[in-house]
Amino acid sequence: MILQTILKFAVIAALSPIWWPILKTLYREVELALLEEGGLLGRAPTPSELAAKRAKYGEYENPLVSEPWAHVRERKSGQSGKSAAPRPGRGVQASPKSSGPTIQKRAF
Repeated sequence: MILQTILKFAVIAALSPIWWPILKTLYREVELALLEEGGLLGRAPTPSELAAKRAKYGEYENPLVSEPWAHVRERKSGQSGKSAAPRPGRGVQASPKSSGPTIQKRAF
């Protein structure tokens, strides 16, 4: 029983070069994402502390970016290189300067 426990801790310690950098990166991401609230375990900063932290780290840019998978659908349908007609409701956006909708082309 005690040998199994020692073996488990030895395996965890031996694999630490793999999981430690991942854990450290996740902690930094959470700390930056929660900067305005004081981080994961801290108190809410005062306005002057928050301004100093924003000057040091800059604005937080969310790494989770949503990109449409239209290029994958085009490859599957065999239309590589050809642009298909846009579907209604996709890629059509009303512009405040013009009276009609405009189609935005996206490069993938």
